[in-house]
Amino acid sequence: YKSGCVGTDSWYPDYTKPNYATSNGSHSIEFTAATTTFQLMASGNTILNIDNVILNETAQTEPVPTEPAPTEPVAQNNDTYSIIPGLHSFGTKTRAAYGGSVPPVILHVDTLAKGIANSDSTHGTFEWAVTRPYPRIVVFDISGVIQCDDKILITDAPYLTIAGQTAPGPIVFNGQITISTHDVLIQHIAVRNTHNIYDRDAFSITSYHGPNYNIVIDHCSASWATDENMQVWTFSNDNSGVHDVTFSNNLIAEGIYGHACGFINSARNVAMVGSILAHNNNRHPFVKVGSETSFWNNLIYNYTYRVAQVSGDYDYNNDPAKLDFRGNIAIKGPDTGSAANIPLVEIMPDFDNNFLQLFMADNIRNDSLMTGYDVYNRAGISNYERSSSPLNLPEGAAPYSSALTYDTVLNNAGARPAFRDVVDARIINEIKTGTGGGKITSAPAMPNYNVIRRAFVPVSNPHAMFDNHYTNLEKQLHQLASDLEQ
Repeated sequence: YKSGCVGTDSWYPDYTKPNYATSNGSHSIEFTAATTTFQLMASGNTILNIDNVILNETAQTEPVPTEPAPTEPVAQNNDTYSIIPGLHSFGTKTRAAYGGSVPPVILHVDTLAKGIANSDSTHGTFEWAVTRPYPRIVVFDISGVIQCDDKILITDAPYLTIAGQTAPGPIVFNGQITISTHDVLIQHIAVRNTHNIYDRDAFSITSYHGPNYNIVIDHCSASWATDENMQVWTFSNDNSGVHDVTFSNNLIAEGIYGHACGFINSARNVAMVGSILAHNNNRHPFVKVGSETSFWNNLIYNYTYRVAQVSGDYDYNNDPAKLDFRGNIAIKGPDTGSAANIPLVEIMPDFDNNFLQLFMADNIRNDSLMTGYDVYNRAGISNYERSSSPLNLPEGAAPYSSALTYDTVLNNAGARPAFRDVVDARIINEIKTGTGGGKITSAPAMPNYNVIRRAFVPVSNPHAMFDNHYTNLEKQLHQLASDLEQ
């Protein structure tokens, strides 16, 4: 239901056209949305309810090979491959759902109900789909708010792809998503937690059940957490814990006071790139001793206490904290006050017995370009190294100029940049106008999202290889993602 449809009839998201078609004889209605043509057909005195109709795709945006599907997916380990084309960072060489020894099962979320329930072997609730113990690609036949009493725990169930771009409208999860497994890709969903339960994140990657690695959270939105909106927490900084995680192109905003924090990391090989962190107290990021963090090309708006901080309350084998901080923009807002004068990275007092390696270049703080280091050594420590070269470089990755960060991130971050929901659209406008803020002491009411039903139809031979890197289904998901990102 995309605005701008052409053909013999059109429907828009607000249903300005009638939601039915009638006929006294054989009749069909054909219309085109973006590059895909759909056809609705009726015969006799039939009423087609558009909310419940399944749209059958008759044209593809990419050519589909006719070769039979291979018995199992082809692993990719070369330098050019990434699970998201063009994104090179920690963990992005994962095959996600295709990383197992057998092809994944396509599981359809067709209800917004909470809990674990299914109507058949491939259709059920969101929690049922994401917790299955086999490789799976989770797609959506419905959009709206998915309910949860508290949180979903994804453990011991690797090889997972959650494709929010398949939904007919916004997918919003009301709770916390905790990931404690490996080889996971999540795209194009929002997590907005209205439960006001103490010590809850939006996304939490935690080493309850290790090892946990090759995890990518891309183009998602996270709001109203009572702890951090994004958390990576490990109980060991070796390969038995969490490592190789990337957060890319996310919108992270409005943590609940009095914590109201953005992003914390205690693990190795973790990156946050191209994201917005708005209306949070601090922790953009908060890095712990023993962690390795690349924080590139992010936009921080209306911070209350500080931008980034380093702390040492956990000691993993006396390994240093490593932070590579480049290409970022910090913009003061209505709640920033005197914190606008604090340098971008603050070393906290509890760090005095630990070691920090830091590389900073090309950051902007409140319209001032910081070509080098901008550090408040509050602890007064001497065991802190200003590295002469970049740290924690993901293979094939490099930040772009901070001069490009503002426009690039505002246009591209969040769950549905081309069709933002009311929450994300408001936050983007507040960044542009220098407004918003005010301490949120409890989660606001969830907006009223329209429930839209439209069955996702995979391409033919979904698990056959389209090219040397991706399957037919992955190419279809890439196209759907691109439609939401432009």
